[in-house]
Amino acid sequence: MQDVLKNKLERINNDEVMLTALRTVLEARILAEKPEVGKTDDNYLLGQKYRSYEKAKDILLGYFIDIDSYKKGNKNAKSFNKER
Repeated sequence: MQDVLKNKLERINNDEVMLTALRTVLEARILAEKPEVGKTDDNYLLGQKYRSYEKAKDILLGYFIDIDSYKKGNKNAKSFNKER
């Protein structure tokens, strides 16, 4: 990824209000797309609808985990222990 994009993600990640705003908008969109149960929906169709809905929520969680990795000073790797 380009340094300019990493820098922008770092800046967004360090702005808690911005992250909250993004999360709120994305969660509202996913909730608005929550599947409706129709009278003629069988178990298979209901399963498909709810799997896709749950997958969208998982993608959103992954999105914020990815953004969190750009937090300034965030160290994902374990530091080297000289005493070992």
